[in-house]
Amino acid sequence: LIPGSGVNTKKFTRKNFNTSRIQFLFVGRLLKDKGIYEFISASKLLASKYNEVTVSIVGHLDDNPNAITESELENLLAGTSIQYLGGSDTMVEVYENHNVFVLPSYREGKPKAALEAMSMSMPIVITDAPGCKEVVEDSVTGFKVAVKDDVQLYNAMERFVLEPELITSMGRNCREVAESLYDSSIVVNQVYETLKDE
Repeated sequence: LIPGSGVNTKKFTRKNFNTSRIQFLFVGRLLKDKGIYEFISASKLLASKYNEVTVSIVGHLDDNPNAITESELENLLAGTSIQYLGGSDTMVEVYENHNVFVLPSYREGKPKAALEAMSMSMPIVITDAPGCKEVVEDSVTGFKVAVKDDVQLYNAMERFVLEPELITSMGRNCREVAESLYDSSIVVNQVYETLKDE
């Protein structure tokens, strides 16, 4: 009934629209179900093929049995240009320094980080999974890919390298959607109206 927990579109707003370098960003706990293996697999190939690409991972290592370990992460990233930035308390700055958001999760509620990225005018690459597929209008605000499919993920990410103008056009669409559907004030009002009718 309600589109997630919303996002503060006044806080999460982009000032820098530089697309001279394609900068992909994964944000989330480092769990297998977040699609971290697929993200790293696709990113390795992309970064090895295109020198102008930057790939970053932001998120905490976790005690969850489904999490990857620090040593496993180090092994996965060894010899690659993929940057692990750890957790962050300054996410606006993190988003500002990247321009395409990627979340190949197997399942979600309504991913908060994706809504923040949309508010920051970042196109989204996300899976066609419950909770994720509702966030993106395919080829308008980003691309949807099949769950656990690193080849589709790679192809979707490569589109932004081959057609960098998509970052600007889809990013603008994302910002419009964030303002019109996901702004916190809208969501709070929807919660109020829903509870009022109970």
